Amino acid sequence: MPSPDSIDALVAHDRVRAARHHIERSDEHTLARQAALSAIPAPTGAEGARGAHVAELFREAGLSDVAADEVGNVTGWLGGARREAPVVLSAHLDTVFGAGLDVSVARRGARLAGPGISDNARGLAALVTVAEALVRARVTTERPVRFTATVGEEGDGNLRGVRHLFDRETRPHAFIALDGAGVERIVHRALGARRYRATYG
Repeated sequence: MPSPDSIDALVAHDRVRAARHHIERSDEHTLARQAALSAIPAPTGAEGARGAHVAELFREAGLSDVAADEVGNVTGWLGGARREAPVVLSAHLDTVFGAGLDVSVARRGARLAGPGISDNARGLAALVTVAEALVRARVTTERPVRFTATVGEEGDGNLRGVRHLFDRETRPHAFIALDGAGVERIVHRALGARRYRATYG
């Protein structure tokens, strides 16, 4: 019999199983959300419209205290006492595509095509579906879970949204980023990023 603290025990828990089944049953709905989010322009620095839509989806999913912070990150909360360091589940709002590009989405059979459809409309849609699944299955957590759609992930955004979370607020107990369409691998170590400023005289 697995330890009550093991991954096997967690996966076998009735409410966690119910949440997983909800995610599996919601695949078409998640794809529709993905297409709708991708079709809202969100170049780095101008993520407001997409952020407002994510806030609406967070509220519909049943998260509490949904709000945008001063840099534009959109957050909703699930469970736990807020005085504890949260587990952050995040996806970024912005794309590399400029404001003038047509970001409409076309569906060809099971395939969705459009600029930013995977990076990171998929992560955002999955973020909402996971929130919805945990709420509907009444999964309780020891720590609060903070669902956050962040700004400024791409290029000149310089990770502005995530840096704000770490600089201004309680450091999270754990941080999980949903990015891209693949489910084949999980990166479970810190990803280093070095940024340089060059000055020419």
